[in-house]
Amino acid sequence: MPDTPDAREPRAAARWAGALRNRVRALLPGQGAPGTDAATSTGSPAPARAAKTVLDYIDERTILLDIDETDREAVIRRLAGLMQATGVVLDVDAVVQAALERETVSTTGIGEGIAIPHAATTSCTAPVLAFARSRAGVPWHSLDEAPATLIFMIAVPETGAGTDHLRVLAQLSRSLLTPAFRAEIEAAATPADVLNALADSVRPTYGMGLDG
Repeated sequence: MPDTPDAREPRAAARWAGALRNRVRALLPGQGAPGTDAATSTGSPAPARAAKTVLDYIDERTILLDIDETDREAVIRRLAGLMQATGVVLDVDAVVQAALERETVSTTGIGEGIAIPHAATTSCTAPVLAFARSRAGVPWHSLDEAPATLIFMIAVPETGAGTDHLRVLAQLSRSLLTPAFRAEIEAAATPADVLNALADSVRPTYGMGLDG
């Protein structure tokens, strides 16, 4: 007998959540054990720091609503250009190349209209997050073959990035799994509305939080 909607939906959500967690884990492998902070060379715990949130890596300068670009590379380049305007990205071409090379490993289109392209490069001096919304949708070779309409792009330094950005990615993944959050950013009229949706959705994450 066919699955009822109530039975089918949790399994689909679990598969999608698993795919998203895998994308997050693949961003920068080898960054240390989940839920741990860096220690000093003497083995002493690192000094306590304020926990980062998504809002530490994104602002109105890196948010675009209703873009006209219709192909993946053009969207990535547009978002990399916004990142450069913040002073964090030194070379747009290098960020674009790193993001496109990552796409050849496996698509960052995780389904449900969401893509999370990411780049690790020496041309980025600190983690930075950008967002673009496309009404028409952008072909992204997504897992469910649907075009991407909500695109979050992440760029991080190739080395020495620590775990802050991975915690932030965990926050973002949880937000994206929430239909109410997706509905808010789909309906956003201004970049400030996107930031407000993020502020309502995220909280500091002290562990990686990718398995819960």
